[in-house]
Amino acid sequence: MLKIKRTSPLKRGQQKKRWWWYLALACIVLAANMGMLFFRLLPTFQYTIATATPHLHLPDTIMGVNTISAPFEQASHLTSDSPNPCDITPVPGTPVPYDKNCLEGNGNPGTYTGDNKIQNPISKGNALFFLTPADITIDNDSVRALWQLMLALVDMLLALVIALNGLKLIFAGSVFRYSSAIENLPGVLLAIIVAHISLVFMTMMIGLNNNMTEGIYTFAQTNPNIHRSASGFGAGDRKDLILHVFFDNMGSDSQTEQQYEKMPMPNWQDAAKKWPVPPGLQTSTAKDLTQFNPDMHCTLGRINYDTDRRKTVFGTSAKTQDIPVYTTVRDRANNFLMHSTTISDADKNELKKMAPDLLKDFDYFGDNHTKWFVDWAKDKKKMDELGSHDYSVEDNTWRDQSNTLESNMSLLFQGGGVGIGMEGGDYQGDAIIYSCENDATGTAFQLVPDKLDFTHLFDNLQKLGDFTQMMAKILALMFLGQMIIRLFFINLYIITAPLGIACWALPGKVGQPVARLWLHGFISTVMVQFLMVVALIVIQVLLGNMLAFVGGDPQHPIGNLSDGTLGDIMRIACLWFVARIPSLIGNAPMRTLTATGQMMGYAVGTTISMQITQFQMITQVASSAVSIAAAAR
Repeated sequence: MLKIKRTSPLKRGQQKKRWWWYLALACIVLAANMGMLFFRLLPTFQYTIATATPHLHLPDTIMGVNTISAPFEQASHLTSDSPNPCDITPVPGTPVPYDKNCLEGNGNPGTYTGDNKIQNPISKGNALFFLTPADITIDNDSVRALWQLMLALVDMLLALVIALNGLKLIFAGSVFRYSSAIENLPGVLLAIIVAHISLVFMTMMIGLNNNMTEGIYTFAQTNPNIHRSASGFGAGDRKDLILHVFFDNMGSDSQTEQQYEKMPMPNWQDAAKKWPVPPGLQTSTAKDLTQFNPDMHCTLGRINYDTDRRKTVFGTSAKTQDIPVYTTVRDRANNFLMHSTTISDADKNELKKMAPDLLKDFDYFGDNHTKWFVDWAKDKKKMDELGSHDYSVEDNTWRDQSNTLESNMSLLFQGGGVGIGMEGGDYQGDAIIYSCENDATGTAFQLVPDKLDFTHLFDNLQKLGDFTQMMAKILALMFLGQMIIRLFFINLYIITAPLGIACWALPGKVGQPVARLWLHGFISTVMVQFLMVVALIVIQVLLGNMLAFVGGDPQHPIGNLSDGTLGDIMRIACLWFVARIPSLIGNAPMRTLTATGQMMGYAVGTTISMQITQFQMITQVASSAVSIAAAAR
């Protein structure tokens, strides 16, 4: 009677893996590298990619699959025939200068300054948060030398493992199982291959992270659909801003003055378009516009319509023939025509046209209220030149009248509505004065302070009254510490890559957990930068909407907080959110990065506390010395 061996249904379907199955990963990696290298060297593909992404303005634009092959090109030291304008020759003893248009992935480091949409959480112009530089990690000579040393040790270790497996084959059947020896050899061979190409794999991962970071950063910066909305809350920096204008009316009576000064508030954009001052002046409406931001909250402070200067420039008569500007040009030109003996016929014709052209400008004053000044300034310059060369004409009286008019015009256009003449009367100059405050999350929003130094005692004492600003500085220093430790971790993983991979081939699979720890740690340490940049973009794009929702009514904000305090709280919350992103991954390197940020915060807090304690001790010693000196008297 035959005995039928019962087996589990789960085991029935299992088939014994062949040794070549273990080479699948190596084949995939090699095929991917060869394919990407082919695309990298294909000129037509590179041209197509470059023309498809003109917004990056890179000399060697890298996108798509090309982003992964770029670091492979750098690792293989491939060169191009065309010169690279981003090649940088560092000066010994000075830091490497970073250029925004030379980003990692095309063989050069870069900086991310950008505009005000996506701000740098560490410091302006510093690429540490956005970039993993190859020159201090994967492409560093010292790091590569240590990697090669580890690779040599791994080769000797795996050679020993192969020798041990050979002994297993010799003694198979008596001491060791034959199948166990055969199954271990493919794993050893695969470990050798992967250890030798680990540098290429790590280069690809670092380049992929850099180009993904660059891609999403550039996309967020250049896409008009991604923007930060105004929150409706002020930043607590209200100030008066003067907009120099020239109202399109020559009237100098009180009724006209009241008409303009009591009009409904015009916004600064419409006022600048409707009443610009004449061109060619030191102060201009266009220059004033540079102090305004589109998301400012402005209220009307005061409108000044200068009647005193209008009486001098335009007179009080309703007839254009009686305007002082016109009569002065007319009489001065006639004086040259009647008494000069040296002017040319061309100059005579020009003098004859001056008064009629100016009169026409005043007739069409409502259509173009600044053209008369342009023509008058040109006429005055011409007659001043004639008077300085022609001594046969007595021009001093007319020159003085022209200069007086010019002085009053300068006050009318550039007085700013803030000064009163010596004789009293109206404020000098046409102007609209606005009381403006930047939006809490608008274009004037600053994520972190420009100055991160925390060792200066008196600066710290001044900041104690506004501790929210100090907290923002501490969080920026936390980012700085995290990014520095991250680079150390990357270099550690690069150097120990052969050893971590070799553990996978240890007998009995005892080293596979170590290999998994190395792989997970390296990938998470490299790619966490991309995740933090995404988080940074999210918080800065949604900051205005979030503040508008959390703060409630700008007239009655939550908790009766001031606008500045509410904005600082939102800033601290956003920075803390990004600083805690590494803790989401949860492995040992990410926990270390999080602890590094906390350690930096403790260091800053301890430094400030010691400085304050030292200051108190010095103050007490000084007061005691004064008391002793007073008692000795």
